[in-house]
Parts: sequence; structure tokens; C-alpha cells
Amino acid sequence: MADLHSGDLTQQRKAIWNIAQQGDSRAVQPLVDLLINADSQQQGLILSALAEIGTRTLKPINRALAISMQNDNPQVRKNAIRDLLRIYDMIAQMSQILRYALEDPDPEVQATAQYALNQINRMRSFTG
Repeated sequence: MADLHSGDLTQQRKAIWNIAQQGDSRAVQPLVDLLINADSQQQGLILSALAEIGTRTLKPINRALAISMQNDNPQVRKNAIRDLLRIYDMIAQMSQILRYALEDPDPEVQATAQYALNQINRMRSFTG
């Protein structure tokens, strides 16, 4: 993670890529901090790394919630439901950001946002 603060852009990009491959959630805040002053190419790399970390983090959380929902103790099951709701709330907030992207001046951004919202709605229809 120390290489994230390197003045050498090539070294920074390599560090971001390595962090993404490791899926180390401790790197989330340093990556977000770096995002603020990054150029568009580096921002894309950072967002990709954050998505990879998120996916690697959510998989075991999903498994833990599924195991907890099968626990004999009702309090454990209630806590799992509460925690799942917290995660879903964050996803709902991201869906709102996608809705704003539907009004983006770039038609490709609009189309990508529409595609993403359609996919989210499709997933919701499977669970509802």
C-alpha cells in the first residue's frame, strides 16, 4: 500500500493492480483518497480495484449470512436479516446514483446506466 503514494504513476498503477488482485479491504480508504486527485485512466483502475475488493469481501459475507439464517438461535437469524438489510440499503443508494446517470449528457453513459438499472430490476424480480 505504500506504493500508492509514490510519485511514479507506473508504480502507483502497479500497486493498485496488485491490491485489486489481493482483494485487501484495508486498501479501500487509501484508494478512495487517491481517487480524488487521479487522472481518468487511474480513476478507472482504482474503481476496478475497489469493485474487485468489494466482490471478494461480499462473497464471504453472503456465505456468513446464509449460514446465520440457518442457525437454531432466532436472535442470530434476526441479526442476519438486519445485517442483510443494511447491505441492501447501500445497494439501493447506489441505484439512486444510477438514476442520475440516466440524465448524463453522454448517450453511452445513459445507455450503460439504463442497462445496469434493467439488470438490477431483473434481479429484484427474481427475488420478489
